[in-house]
Amino acid sequence: MLRLGGISLSLSVFCDADFANCKDTRKLISGFMTKVGDSCITWKSRKQSTVSTSSCEAEYKAQYERGKEAISTGILLKDLGIDIVYPLEVCADNQGAIAPAGNSQITNRNKHFVIIFH
Repeated sequence: MLRLGGISLSLSVFCDADFANCKDTRKLISGFMTKVGDSCITWKSRKQSTVSTSSCEAEYKAQYERGKEAISTGILLKDLGIDIVYPLEVCADNQGAIAPAGNSQITNRNKHFVIIFH
């Protein structure tokens, strides 16, 4: 049940990705779930369109795509008159991908995808 009211709600996106799981294309599968307050409003799992060179890059791509989705969902909810608590929350489980998203630990090993997606 989606519960909306006169309070501000949090918008959270949870994402995860595997690395080169498809044996034919070596493309990864990423999945996400978007929550407003305690209610799940969107979810999806799909093969990414490009091949990643590391699990860190795969996770970073998933975070990037979900971050864009969170922003557009926040704008849509605002247009519908639903107040959202900022900042939006993007939850992930790979420390190698989380660190560059916070503008730290950009190294020779990750700068090729941080430049593209950050």
